Amino acid sequence: MKSSIGIWIDKSKAKIISPEKIVKNIPSNIVSRLRIKGQGKEYGKFGKQFLSFEKSKKNRIQNQKTAFLDEVLNSIQAYDQIFVFGPAQMKNELGKLILNDYQLKDKFVEIKTSKKMTDNQLVAYVKDFYK
Repeated sequence: MKSSIGIWIDKSKAKIISPEKIVKNIPSNIVSRLRIKGQGKEYGKFGKQFLSFEKSKKNRIQNQKTAFLDEVLNSIQAYDQIFVFGPAQMKNELGKLILNDYQLKDKFVEIKTSKKMTDNQLVAYVKDFYK
């Protein structure tokens, strides 16, 4: 029998779900609103130059997102069928990573948009999908 899973994912967390139960919860640890101690303005002035902190914040968020998606990919290596769903754009980014991974691209089934659900609704949704 093939082991099938669904992955519900948004920016805050991912849940790996079998048709019987939730297998694993993965928190994202993405902090988009972090105030650095001593930071008062949205820019820094060095002589006659004004430097923005926006690029370093954007890079930090991108690094956190990459680490989160890598952790999800490492958690799903052992499964035979993978179904991705969720309310946000993160599901599309995970789908692209799965299609670019030579070990996982043959296991990928579909991406669907869904609303936020309770744990029991998530299990039922995955169960209905694989019927």
